[in-house]
Amino acid sequence: MSIRSTQPFLDEHAQLRDHVEHFLVAARELPTVDRDDRIETVERIVAFLADVLLPHCADEERVLYPAAARLLCEEDGSDTVAGDRAKVRDLLAQLSQADPDDSGALQEPLYALYAILSAHFWREEELYLKLTAVRDEAGASAILDRVGIRVGAS
Repeated sequence: MSIRSTQPFLDEHAQLRDHVEHFLVAARELPTVDRDDRIETVERIVAFLADVLLPHCADEERVLYPAAARLLCEEDGSDTVAGDRAKVRDLLAQLSQADPDDSGALQEPLYALYAILSAHFWREEELYLKLTAVRDEAGASAILDRVGIRVGAS
């Protein structure tokens, strides 16, 4: 299997990572924008997390990590993904409940979300790269196909 086989998943992660990178920009700008813009920014980020990222992570937890662990004869990282999801949900609640007049209360969960999600992406991208090196190309392709179907359906 080649890196080309995992490229669609790496490209998808690049798009997700771009959204998460925006968390840093948003956090830095929050003190300088008016209240309505803060609310709009937070609503946009909350929607992305709830509608896109958390379902994506749930699919990974159910499909990608258990199947890859079996194929690679490695420990199943699903528990780590579940922990990431729990932290993201907690920070999502903190962000959505923060006072829009308190930019510091909005910045704190945004910086924490950036850190957690960046580490999550690194772990998942490492797993995709491991799948490119596995001898059982058909097995690795089947996993990627299942993840693609599930993630695409989210």
